[in-house]
Amino acid sequence: MDTSHLFLPHTIRNESSDFEVESLARRIWKDKEGFEQACNVVEQPLKYKGFPTQYMIDVAISDWLNWMRRYLNKFRNGQMIDDKQFYYKQIFEVLRDFQITDKEITSLLRAVRTQEWLGIPLITCWLSLEGMLMYENLQNGRRFRYNDEFDKSRAATAFHVGNCFITDHKMTTMLKQLGADNPEYFDFKVYSVKEPKNIIAYLKDIC
Repeated sequence: MDTSHLFLPHTIRNESSDFEVESLARRIWKDKEGFEQACNVVEQPLKYKGFPTQYMIDVAISDWLNWMRRYLNKFRNGQMIDDKQFYYKQIFEVLRDFQITDKEITSLLRAVRTQEWLGIPLITCWLSLEGMLMYENLQNGRRFRYNDEFDKSRAATAFHVGNCFITDHKMTTMLKQLGADNPEYFDFKVYSVKEPKNIIAYLKDIC
């Protein structure tokens, strides 16, 4: 399948100069205020009794799978993908590099329907954290912060490829609520930066 006509960005690689990194950082923080204003539109938290966190996690997963199905079909049909959909564009840039076939796209679409995508730890962790942040915003009035996207990505990547993750107290709490450090299912530990003794004990145990 010829996908050369699609308007897709190049995959991000660690080849940027210090000047380019600094320029990008300035642009990102310039956009910070606008991003947070656009995301934080809830005037009053819901405060519903019995409103489960899992509901918003399920919503985040369902929405993402629906968007993935939509963009897979766009990719297959040669339609342009919105520039704002950065994560999806990165995925499809890689698929194009791999010269994915129409048959393989059909398999990916089938995996959306059967939710096999959730067998990828990075995706499951990232979407679960997204759902928890949505819950905190709607139910408790927590404001979305610009850095949330980076925090989710770092945590999900660590869960996918690592055995231990050291982060701030809030992210540690969320990962523990998700059961990411449950030894019955995962060989993964998560510690808050406020737990230096536990971190040192863990490092001594594995060294």
